[in-house]
Amino acid sequence: MFLPLAGPNRQVYVSILARLHPLFFGTAAALLPANETVRSEIEEVLAGISLREWLPEEGEDITPETLPGATESMLGLATRAYRRLRHCGWLEEEEEEGYRVRVAMPPDVGRLLSALLEIAQQRNRLYGGMVQTIHNNIVQVRQAPAEQAAALSEAARLAREFFLHLRSLAYGLRELTHRLREVSDPRILLGGFFSDFVEDFLVADYKTLHTRDNPFRYRSEILRLAREIRLSPEAHTTLPQAYLRLRIERGDVEALRRVDDDLSSLEQVFSDVDGHLARIDEFRSSLERRVAEAVRYMDKAQPGAAARIARVV
Repeated sequence: MFLPLAGPNRQVYVSILARLHPLFFGTAAALLPANETVRSEIEEVLAGISLREWLPEEGEDITPETLPGATESMLGLATRAYRRLRHCGWLEEEEEEGYRVRVAMPPDVGRLLSALLEIAQQRNRLYGGMVQTIHNNIVQVRQAPAEQAAALSEAARLAREFFLHLRSLAYGLRELTHRLREVSDPRILLGGFFSDFVEDFLVADYKTLHTRDNPFRYRSEILRLAREIRLSPEAHTTLPQAYLRLRIERGDVEALRRVDDDLSSLEQVFSDVDGHLARIDEFRSSLERRVAEAVRYMDKAQPGAAARIARVV
């Protein structure tokens, strides 16, 4: 599966798969696009690269028409890329009556590609909205457990995702702190501070945790409702039965355990928020002290540098 993304032409295949994703999963996408349409999209991507950038792949069949430099080299490269994606499981072909070939991207493959693209694009998530959704779901479950059991499962899923985000924040800031700690040139240190910390972390993410509408304003209410649900009779009867009815789980024991796990996830995530924020603040303070030292050093070497940097800040 990952061979195209690990080979010498990986950047080209990244561009191709990013181009194909909306063709299969966009809001206006055909259920099964024609083979010619898929190949045309691949050719569009390859038209933007130099043929010299294309390197032979390990285990790939090379035919005269697919060699760069041939009369139809671009068409040959598109054919080669299409075959490799099909061979590695990214694409599947289906024949219609009349011998027309259509192409599918399997659903699991599409979900994997969507996740990879989201990671690569580093989109900012609206975590305030996510926590508000968790709160709204828990309120619905408390009010109507039989009808809103699916909301509990979704709230737990979002809580786990939010937890992973907080952990990622802490790990990312820790890595950045260690990396900039090794930098001796104050100019490079300041450059990294503004590009990697201020833009990518402070403005994009950290600030949302400390605004009036921060994600944690529903924290106490979420914890209270989750504990009330756990202590209610519905946690042992109505909710597990609803999980079975909705096919969230397939057996009585599994359904009961799943309800307990979902409630535990909600309680654990929102009980441990302070600890995660404390670790994030610790790394942030350490990094800011390191930068402050660099500014003082620059001011000694270049009088007035601190004032100029303060104006930039």
